[in-house]
Amino acid sequence: WRQVLRALGADDLATSTTSTAPTGPTGPVATGADPPDARFRLFAEALDVLAARSAPAVVVLDDLQWADPGSLRLFGFLGRQLQAAPVALIGTYRTADPRPPRALRALLADLAGVAVTHELIGLTAAEVGQLLAMSGAAVPADLAARLHRRTGGNPFFVRELAAAGTVAGTASGPAPFRNESAVPPTVHAAIDRRLRRLPADAARLLGVCALIGGRIPLPLLDAVLADPRSGLPPGPTSAQVRLAPVVDDRLLLREPAALAFPHDLVREVASALLDPDTRTSVHAAVASCLRTRGASAAEIARHVVAAGGALPPDEVVDACRSAADEARAAMAHESATRWRRRAVEAAPAATPELRLDLADAAGRSGDHELARTVYLQVGRTGRGADLIRAALGLQALGTATESSHRDVIDLLERALDDPAAAPATAADRARIGAALARELADGPDGDLPRATRLVESAVAAARRLDDRPTLAVCLFAAHDVAWGPGSAAVRLTLADEMAIAAAGDVELTFEALFCRFVAQVDLGDPGLDATLRDLEAHAVTHRLPRHLFLVRSRQASIAGLRGRLDEAARLRDEADAVAALIDHPDRQAVRATQVMAEALARGGPAELGRLHSGAGPLVPHELEPEIQAFRALAADRPQEAAAILRAAPSPMARARFRWRALAAVGLSGVAALAVGAPDLCERLYDELRPYADELLDVGGAVIVLGPASMYLGRLAAALGRPDAADAHLRDAVEAAARIGAQPCVDRCRAALAALSAPAAGTFRRDGSTWTLSFAGRSVTVPDAKGLTDLATLLRHQGADIAATRLLTGGAAAGSGADEILDATARSAFRARLDALERALDEAAAAGRPTTDLTAERDALIAELASASGLGGRSRRLGDPIERARTTVTARIRDVLRRLDDLHPDLAAHLRASVTTGRTCGYRPDRPVRWRL
Repeated sequence: WRQVLRALGADDLATSTTSTAPTGPTGPVATGADPPDARFRLFAEALDVLAARSAPAVVVLDDLQWADPGSLRLFGFLGRQLQAAPVALIGTYRTADPRPPRALRALLADLAGVAVTHELIGLTAAEVGQLLAMSGAAVPADLAARLHRRTGGNPFFVRELAAAGTVAGTASGPAPFRNESAVPPTVHAAIDRRLRRLPADAARLLGVCALIGGRIPLPLLDAVLADPRSGLPPGPTSAQVRLAPVVDDRLLLREPAALAFPHDLVREVASALLDPDTRTSVHAAVASCLRTRGASAAEIARHVVAAGGALPPDEVVDACRSAADEARAAMAHESATRWRRRAVEAAPAATPELRLDLADAAGRSGDHELARTVYLQVGRTGRGADLIRAALGLQALGTATESSHRDVIDLLERALDDPAAAPATAADRARIGAALARELADGPDGDLPRATRLVESAVAAARRLDDRPTLAVCLFAAHDVAWGPGSAAVRLTLADEMAIAAAGDVELTFEALFCRFVAQVDLGDPGLDATLRDLEAHAVTHRLPRHLFLVRSRQASIAGLRGRLDEAARLRDEADAVAALIDHPDRQAVRATQVMAEALARGGPAELGRLHSGAGPLVPHELEPEIQAFRALAADRPQEAAAILRAAPSPMARARFRWRALAAVGLSGVAALAVGAPDLCERLYDELRPYADELLDVGGAVIVLGPASMYLGRLAAALGRPDAADAHLRDAVEAAARIGAQPCVDRCRAALAALSAPAAGTFRRDGSTWTLSFAGRSVTVPDAKGLTDLATLLRHQGADIAATRLLTGGAAAGSGADEILDATARSAFRARLDALERALDEAAAAGRPTTDLTAERDALIAELASASGLGGRSRRLGDPIERARTTVTARIRDVLRRLDDLHPDLAAHLRASVTTGRTCGYRPDRPVRWRL
């Protein structure tokens, strides 16, 4: 890539984009862009060079199967971004011998929808004849055809076989072509035979050239031959003269002041001309000569490592570390990781510093598994600065939200509490305390009271030290510890103070802005748009890919909130592409949650249920009961959905991450309204009411579901509380309008219209009679079950009510002869019970409270028991579906026939608005308000 960019007139970008991070007593401090961010800037600069060209350009990279992963990532990045530029980007690779490595296969998959792939199937038989004819000899057609069959038309094989004389004098028959599978060994043997024809001195000298590299500068070759370790005494003539037979046989090609191999295969075979001891000595000599000629650290290290026992271990370690530093400066993090690993392997006893350098490099290259493993190994045995570095490195590496954070918590606790590993400075202690507080604030290993104590102590210490960067880190932790329902105003204040303390620090300044944005979303503050623009400008200016991922994903959530679903999908895809580039641990979870919100916006609960049927995307733990209920609704099993919601602990109680709790209440309310369950609506209304002034969102505005007051208004309306519903819905209209959430405004206004519509009449029971008023006429009729059915439908205007529910008077019942809990629901219940048992064991072993876990387990067991009969057999739900349908339909029709005589207008209105069947509903042409 450097050659390509220099050919296009660009300077060495790696130098201009590399900055050295300041270091503290225990390693680099959290300031500025991290190495993945710097490499992203490098990629963007390469893009600028190519995209800014006015003249067309063709860039060809050959042999991608040998390319390092970093170069492949740049290829993929440019391939996606240059589609509109006058640049043709072409890469070639082998599909066999060797097969494409994993990094190349990943690139091909990533570019599947962007690149056009051309499979080169080789020359035709006629073209093979033409190629062979270029040597000046006439080639019979049958010979060309046989050679074509043996080689598949691969020009390299054809040329090498022809150059080795394989086809010479074979016009009479196909004897040399009996074994098609032996083509690659035949090529190898042909080259080997050519090498063995060389004079012994020339062959040994060619072996030395092969060890030097693909291109051999003549001054370097002379210097290596002058070194006694080369094993070749200087001859009476120059190296060029001694290599004349090699050049004549085209095993080496002449260049100005250099020689070059025509192909790597020739060099690989030639390197075997020297015995192992001579090869290591030659590598040692080459390394020594390269040091005096300003060669790259990687080139020197390659020979030092190959020299093996010919050089002392310390020299090998130093060379590998220099090569790693050079690779890191060039953003080639995968190469840096390989050199760090070799340094560890070369050291007789690898120090913690060497291993931590390897972990840091692995983390930057995206090999989080290796980084995590090394951090844990060092942290569990290390002391002092090594332990601190391992603990903070592991915490900075990040952990997928749903995973246990126990490993990083254990290391941070050792660093904080072990007297033998006491932090070097008060600032270190404050940072470790803040890091531990963040890990304990939420999640499966959460301990909020302890997190609160730790962060209060850390913030106080940072204030005493008057250490602004440390204070910013501690305030960031304080924000996360405070992050729960109703905390938006407090978090906004913390974010503003954090921004002041973080001034000048690129990373922490972004985090402060992001915390401010999320608090503004929770508060429904219209200033969120300005903050989001500031976040985007910050990420773009500093070319920070992790930050760009956060910005694009949040732009997608805001677009979805405002009903711009196509734009939201585009932004979601852009965010996902950036997350893939940096291997963000929450990439899949963010995408899945946003896809879930889109399904809910496009098609409601049933659409969301269909989305999650089968494999479905991942969902947060807190939302599992709601997703199961949506699946049941999608399958037309409303009573099963209600049973699942009733069996689950309340959303607020089961939230392992407090910043998901309110969204879980909102989604549970959507499901409860869909099944028409007043008991659930009552419970959820009470849970949500203290937070009526907030918006519901998940995970720092990954998705935004709208004002809490919108959900409260719908729940209040379902509970028959029109005054409360009216107040909530008006608040929701105002809150949604402030932030441009027009879909929420429309839903609230529709609900208000239903509430504010003039009372069309009365449908009220008075003892053994009913008073019915409509269109200016009132009648009194005797009680009948069909009247109760109609009153239920009028109360749930616009909703589907299962016939089985009407038949049983609202008691939990099923759909016909189905099981109360089908196989899917029972499996989900049992899986959750297993998870709870494990969580209880872990909590008991750790001495943590188990009250909430025990309550959830007992509720699930009770629900399963109610759904099981003798011997564990599943109970069936009530009467068959057909009986419920026919009975309820008959009851309603009987009432309507009686009203035809008593109140024809009412009968006509109900007959036009009421539907019956497996589910029944009341849907008038326009909202109608009844006194019930």
